[in-house]
Amino acid sequence: MADEDGDYWFLRLWCQRLTFLFSSLVMVYISLVLYTWKYKEGGVICPDFRFDQTYLHKDLQIEEEGYVLTNTNRLTRRNDGQLKQYRGVVGAVPLNRERKTVLVLRYLISMKSKAGDRTPLLHVGFVQRQHIDKPGQTSKGFLIAIMECQDKTMCLVVKKKELTRRKIPLFKNNKDSFYSGRLIILISSSSMTVAFTGVDPTSEIAYTFEEIDIHTDMWWPFYGIFNPDIANVTITFPSDEQTDAVFDQSTCHDGVFISPDGQALSNVMMGDNFRTGYKVGRQMYRGVVGDMSYEVHQIQYQDKPFYFAIQITGDIEMRKLNVKEILFEIGFAPKDVVEKHSTLQYHKKAWSLHFSRCSTLLRICVEFMERGKKVKTLVYNIINDELLLSSTISVEIEPNVGSLKFYGSEGDLWQEYQDVDFSFPLFPVFGMTDKSFLKMKLLTEDKVPNYNVLGYFGSSPVCDI
Repeated sequence: MADEDGDYWFLRLWCQRLTFLFSSLVMVYISLVLYTWKYKEGGVICPDFRFDQTYLHKDLQIEEEGYVLTNTNRLTRRNDGQLKQYRGVVGAVPLNRERKTVLVLRYLISMKSKAGDRTPLLHVGFVQRQHIDKPGQTSKGFLIAIMECQDKTMCLVVKKKELTRRKIPLFKNNKDSFYSGRLIILISSSSMTVAFTGVDPTSEIAYTFEEIDIHTDMWWPFYGIFNPDIANVTITFPSDEQTDAVFDQSTCHDGVFISPDGQALSNVMMGDNFRTGYKVGRQMYRGVVGDMSYEVHQIQYQDKPFYFAIQITGDIEMRKLNVKEILFEIGFAPKDVVEKHSTLQYHKKAWSLHFSRCSTLLRICVEFMERGKKVKTLVYNIINDELLLSSTISVEIEPNVGSLKFYGSEGDLWQEYQDVDFSFPLFPVFGMTDKSFLKMKLLTEDKVPNYNVLGYFGSSPVCDI
């Protein structure tokens, strides 16, 4: 009987101890949850940024409000409508037979030298789409032009099929002349009225075409802008007025500069945001640039590194990849990479990693490049011809100490660069192949996989959110 009482006492003691231990662990867990909920400060900064649409290659597509990049457009090559001969851009929509069309635009002209005989600076016209990019397109439809019309005068000229209907003197044809004005074009199913304003803010009717039918064969507006050696010319759409004027940015000629929002057109570079032609579908680089840069003296974040992750998924047919062909790459470089280079690999101001097939065998290599030179290679053997890729690569950036780190999916440090030159802005750059389907998803702010009290992604740093 005494032995039974002893066993009971011993069992009861252990139950009490286990209960106490379990209760203590629960309390610690709850305390940690409450602490991490109240104090969200972490060891890194995870600012929000997105893929920049203005630097997107024609084979790629941006989705989910700028956070996802895919190469699905490789199957439907875009931008076949880009103007090759006519220095201008096409309107986004044709004229509408069901309602009146109102086109309002402003223009600025700053003369650099005297214009020669009949030299045009600006066109706004209407013609069937197939004629716009052909010589003599202005002889097929309606045209409003600003051009030299007398030896000492620049005029507003209204034409129909090359027949001049009216000339209106605007300003002197002299070096250093400056002129700003506004065009208003009202179009119905049977008439078109051209009005303008200049020095006098009151609108004046330049000409009215009566009894016309420009809707029968689907007529499109087009905008031309010429002779940058003679004058700086800019067209803008006023945000404070109702207008149906919209540029189709994908049609923009290489020799014309357009703003990222598609609201301004110029024959000269007006600022860093303007790009010659429309870079969607043009640039050599098969990729895109992020809309945030990193450089020294970003004071508000100087005490903590920047951090983001990129989730990569894809269905890779290994046999379709040539040896040394890059599947995707992630790196940091100046913006001009998309203007002059097809890869980051040999860019002298780039730091990057490259995921590629590296031998005739089914092997994948992750190569790390610094200023055009290879510094490290990781090799992975692939079992099957088809690789179902699912990986998360994390990046840590410290501009003020010149540090850049790449981490693999398990949080292991793949590569650390210690002498990165952040004295000029470096942008995150993302490239991918057209041989197999790939998808990249940016993870920023609270989307970054963070450490929590359960240990999920415990190797990832905590974002300061």
